[in-house]
Amino acid sequence: MGFFKHLKFEILFNLLKTKRLLIIPFIYLLDLYVIRISFINSEMFGDVTMLDYWIYLFNAGDPLIYTDDKALPFMYLSKIFITLFIVIGYIEDKLRGYNLQLIVREPSKKLVWRVYICAGMCYAFACEFLYIVTTILFCLFNGAQIKLSITPQLINDIYDSQYYELRELYFTHDIIDYIMLLILPLVCMCALISLYMLFSLMINSVIAFVILNFLCVLSMYGDFPVLQSIYVMINRSDLIVDGGANSVLLCFISFFIILISVFVGEILFWKKDMLGKERNNLYS
Repeated sequence: MGFFKHLKFEILFNLLKTKRLLIIPFIYLLDLYVIRISFINSEMFGDVTMLDYWIYLFNAGDPLIYTDDKALPFMYLSKIFITLFIVIGYIEDKLRGYNLQLIVREPSKKLVWRVYICAGMCYAFACEFLYIVTTILFCLFNGAQIKLSITPQLINDIYDSQYYELRELYFTHDIIDYIMLLILPLVCMCALISLYMLFSLMINSVIAFVILNFLCVLSMYGDFPVLQSIYVMINRSDLIVDGGANSVLLCFISFFIILISVFVGEILFWKKDMLGKERNNLYS
């Protein structure tokens, strides 16, 4: 089975049948409602746009080591938890039963691993699509403006930043920056899911899930470019704050993490004794 045919199979018979994806709209609607309550108290509430909500959906908060408020941003952490929960067990499922037989028949294990990484990134695309659609529908229902712009005064009024200084958003009309606000979460999620699949292959899905969630919590306590490149921290990027993490650099680091996940995973996948465990299960 060729690469694209195999990838099509993964999308049609796995991704599109993943019921866990349905969790995303419900969680995000709850988050959006909480954000709207915060916006109502601002004088600029009538000018709120879709991107205003979008920024707050991925608000990781200031580094806790620099702030008096040490409370973890649970709304933000829940998004990482859900993203990883959607793909938990994916690799283990591929290494048993009918899926294992498909791998055995493939002439190239490396091709199979590339398909799995690409399928993981397709999950990231699906998540991003659901995020955007949910945000747009919520804004339409609540009368918010659907346009690629932000409301500077609203951000200044509501944005609780003790460590960073906001950019002069009043004079920012760069459409590229606004597009980057939408792209950055997708790139970061692709890197996060790719790394999760590599860890799942090296250890197992549950331990990988715990490790990456722990690293997410760790990232709350400081500015770590590598962690920011896999955990969506829009508010800590130079798109929003002066002196924030370079968004282009974060994208490059994310792509590098994806490449590492592909190449290291290919080596491990090629060396893995897949039938050995299956035989042990049969004779145990």
